[in-house]
Amino acid sequence: MTPAFTISFEDSDLTALIQQRLISLQITDNTAEQTDSLTIELADGDRKMALPDRGGVISVALGYKGNMRDMGKFILNNVSIEGPPDRVTLGATSAPFTAAGNFKPFQTRKSRSFDDITFGNIVATG
Repeated sequence: MTPAFTISFEDSDLTALIQQRLISLQITDNTAEQTDSLTIELADGDRKMALPDRGGVISVALGYKGNMRDMGKFILNNVSIEGPPDRVTLGATSAPFTAAGNFKPFQTRKSRSFDDITFGNIVATG
């Protein structure tokens, strides 16, 4: 089995470009109230890499050739350059804190209570 990944930015497949420059790719799948995060570190020793705009949507799939799993969509919120040797680090989160792409901003947690109602009726209220 050969490990594989696909990465798209704003629905443009960038897998081939990123594959040549990839240093590391990390997805942190958090639970509860923390958002999932994505960090991609890329080599840019030739300084020819175009930097993406913050707020764009990154889609990632991971797995093995012939058996990929969609890891979700992430909103790019950090682009940093370090070096030498030059490296570009992209940081993204799954829940937007400002309007981005087709996503609404993440808002505060909401809660409701129900008395004298069936579970079926609660589900039906959405």
